[in-house]
Amino acid sequence: MNKIIDIVLKNFCNDHRRNLMEQEIYKLFISQCKNIEYLCWTTHQPLTLFPRASIFFSQLYELYIDIDSVNSDALYELAQICKDLNTLSINSFCSIPDIFYLIDAQRNLKKLNIYTEIDEKTGKELSKALARNRTIINDLHLNSIYNIVLSSLTTLVNLKKLTIFHWENYEKIQQYLAIYEFPNLQELTLIDGHLLSFKEISLLIEKTIGNITRIIITTNKTAKEAGILIKAISDNCPKINDLRTYIEPKDFIHIKSLLLNCRSLNAISLNSLEFFINENDNNIGDELLFHFLQNL
Repeated sequence: MNKIIDIVLKNFCNDHRRNLMEQEIYKLFISQCKNIEYLCWTTHQPLTLFPRASIFFSQLYELYIDIDSVNSDALYELAQICKDLNTLSINSFCSIPDIFYLIDAQRNLKKLNIYTEIDEKTGKELSKALARNRTIINDLHLNSIYNIVLSSLTTLVNLKKLTIFHWENYEKIQQYLAIYEFPNLQELTLIDGHLLSFKEISLLIEKTIGNITRIIITTNKTAKEAGILIKAISDNCPKINDLRTYIEPKDFIHIKSLLLNCRSLNAISLNSLEFFINENDNNIGDELLFHFLQNL
């Protein structure tokens, strides 16, 4: 949509004229286009006020919305007419105090992506919204868990995919990782976090029912107990095909069981924690390769 507008308005330098023309293009789009399933809302235009907006938004399957482009009134109006989203993605550089209205309005929201940090008040309301949608949401992406009430995630009993970026309050997240139970989990992605140990993630994996196909973990280079994680994956993830995590030389003994039990593995990346501490040790990679070759 933005490309169309740029082509049509490339010769319009006057901001007022450009805004009016952009508004007319969006009005035409909203009123005439049928069966649109995906919308990326990054404009300041009041889309919910345009003719046939209620019909247009009621048919959406997926919505990406830049909250910085939408005021509170438009967000509230959107929640009244857009109730059947399967996927909702929210991006913002500012706080999003009213976004939970839109989440709560959904009747069948499966996938929720939050690409922003939130303030404390919004975090509490968002956590409540997650709890209220606990049996429906099965795919959750959080760019940050700062100000999220972590206990609210325990209610997501049908979660299949969990992605968390930038988990700063690592002591709290480790505590909850140990008690979370997502038996149907299929994908686990934890990026740019700070762990003391992999033990809590291992406990989470041990409580799944064997459907995990992908695990991606990047953390600080001094986390301990990587071997416990490898063993937990070996024992509980027979369907895994993509694994990216860490390992120490003392844990190479788990490679054999990993390869024997996880026959679907077609992508594996095991970074060495110890390598970053002792950069003069050039034999770690050779030793790991030896273990792989021995067990192929």
